Amino acid sequence: MNLEPVTIKAQPFLYVSHTIDMTPAAIRNVMDESFRTLGGFFGQNGVAPSGPPIALYRDFTTDGVTIDVGFPVGESGLAKAHGEVKAGTTPSGKALKGIHRGPYDQLRGTYAALEGEMNKAGIPMPARMWEVYPSDPEKTSTADLVTEIYLPVA
Repeated sequence: MNLEPVTIKAQPFLYVSHTIDMTPAAIRNVMDESFRTLGGFFGQNGVAPSGPPIALYRDFTTDGVTIDVGFPVGESGLAKAHGEVKAGTTPSGKALKGIHRGPYDQLRGTYAALEGEMNKAGIPMPARMWEVYPSDPEKTSTADLVTEIYLPVA
């Protein structure tokens, strides 16, 4: 597994937050629910995504994790946030980027490989991480899905 050092710029971001357990079924359900919520919000409020969807994983506990699921948007979209749709920015700064190719339900194996690489390099796993989904699962075969994984580093 290759980890590429990158520097990420913050982008305006509209998202919904959920705290869930880390089972693949829970993650899949929260992603589906989040995309339905955001799709409805965007349509009703005239907001368009300016990039692919992002999931920010934070606040890990023994019981689960908080996931912020959303899209980068133009700056003017932030003012339209209301209800469960929140406004913020995407993470920024130095990170290590890994690529997962294939089904989402196999991401755990990629994370294990990334953690192994970070351990070999003496870099601790971060308290938060995020994924970017450049592939549209409705137009891309499961085997060809691409997920970009970002692990912030100091």
